[in-house]
Amino acid sequence: MIPEQNLWVAVVATAIQEALKNPTHITRKGVEKKHVDYHHILNARQWLTSNSDDFRHTCHLAGLEPEYVQRKWAMLQQGDLDAKTYFTDRTY
Repeated sequence: MIPEQNLWVAVVATAIQEALKNPTHITRKGVEKKHVDYHHILNARQWLTSNSDDFRHTCHLAGLEPEYVQRKWAMLQQGDLDAKTYFTDRTY
């Protein structure tokens, strides 16, 4: 894999890692509060499911099929795939 391709794989992986964060949390006082990266989290989730030209082009530059990325994203969301294992055991 060429260095540029590794860069784009990192872009996709970063989007997935960002999207996996919980956008809100409950404070000790029981109040729901938005995560500091709330908008980044929602944007990453939207991008991963958008099938936009930008998403498809980024996947192409990474050497990944957009459908594969979206399938893995869906599995991560549903809990059918462990994120820690996926990211540490994955060879690109």
